[in-house]
Amino acid sequence: MSPRDRRAEYGTAIQFACRAIGNPEPEVTWYKEGKELRRGDGGGRVDIRTDSGFSYLSVDHVTEDDIGQYEAIGQSDLGQISSRFIVVVDEGPEEHFAPQFISPLKNQELPPNRNLLLHTKISASPYVAINWYRDGCKIRASSNVHKYFDAEGNATLALVNQDCTGSYTCVATNEGGENTIAVSVDPVEEQTHT
Repeated sequence: MSPRDRRAEYGTAIQFACRAIGNPEPEVTWYKEGKELRRGDGGGRVDIRTDSGFSYLSVDHVTEDDIGQYEAIGQSDLGQISSRFIVVVDEGPEEHFAPQFISPLKNQELPPNRNLLLHTKISASPYVAINWYRDGCKIRASSNVHKYFDAEGNATLALVNQDCTGSYTCVATNEGGENTIAVSVDPVEEQTHT
């Protein structure tokens, strides 16, 4: 997974995710204009963390100082791979509107201990924050729970190696308002062939 170019509005937060796969697992380092970024840079606005094989770069309250070319480099004893992307910061669009789900979630029936993948697409202005809930409880990322959201508005939730039945809600929030979409995942007996 490679970071993509991003346009952000002054004062908002941006986050990028990168995953470099290999054996041994590459270590990801983030750069801006060729200078290595570290946690706490930018007066404490920059955060870098690693979770479940992904490296995340977050910048809070973006300013014109954050404009420029960024690079994520994954490196191991066997070599390196890199991905470059551009960050532009501006006043943002004149019109703000609440998130709208333009790709619906569909109810599913799932046999026990099968992996679950939920995907929806969101249109919003400005930047939108995404949260997933299962039976009313917020879902947090872990080794068997993966959440993705990209610049095109694709929001994906993947659950692996667990019972995935329940009621799921995706909540999208921005300055324009909030919108939700819900789906049910019901248990079904796995068919056996004789």
